[in-house]
Amino acid sequence: MVDPVEDWADSVTVDIIEDMKNSGISNLLINFDDWRTGFAKSEFVENANEYGYLIGTYDSYHSIHKSGEEQWLTATFEDTTLFDEATVTNKKGEKIEGFNGVGRKLNPKLAMPSVRSRVEEILDTGIEFNTWFLDTDGTGEVFDDYSENHITTEEEDINARIERVKYLNNEKDMIVGTEGGNDFINKYVAYAHGIDMGPFKWMDKDLKDKNSEYYLG
Repeated sequence: MVDPVEDWADSVTVDIIEDMKNSGISNLLINFDDWRTGFAKSEFVENANEYGYLIGTYDSYHSIHKSGEEQWLTATFEDTTLFDEATVTNKKGEKIEGFNGVGRKLNPKLAMPSVRSRVEEILDTGIEFNTWFLDTDGTGEVFDDYSENHITTEEEDINARIERVKYLNNEKDMIVGTEGGNDFINKYVAYAHGIDMGPFKWMDKDLKDKNSEYYLG
């Protein structure tokens, strides 16, 4: 009734990467938007390595959502205390909102144990990622954190972002990329996304307004 299990997902994974290789593409960067995509067909990742391609996952430690109310994977953390104890407070004593107004921003100085835990858990599956994309770390969005229990300067914020890039570089032998290309990070990363592009839907009110002719849905 169905194809053999070993052939499942070939048409959107293995067949495609073989076509790209056979077409003469010798250099290629493939970033999944979810590391679980790599588990669906391990042969795809294996072939990418065999062909000399960069293959890895999107990851982010920018936002954290309240436990049980997570809206996307990277905002989910095993250590649920981080939401109250490791998020950024502004000088007015208010918690700074996470991406798109959801959740809170995670203090990078306090995130390193979770970085190590997540990366180790992913790689312990045996998946052969050779590159890692750390979203937002190169955009220059850094903060002074006025939280009484973990006051943090912008300089410390930056150094913590560099630390996690260097961890992936040096301890996990990864080619690391990020969003944006600010001066403090660019000597540690090999590539960057989003340096020059048009506005996303969350950056323009007309793209979110259902009555606007530019509404994206």
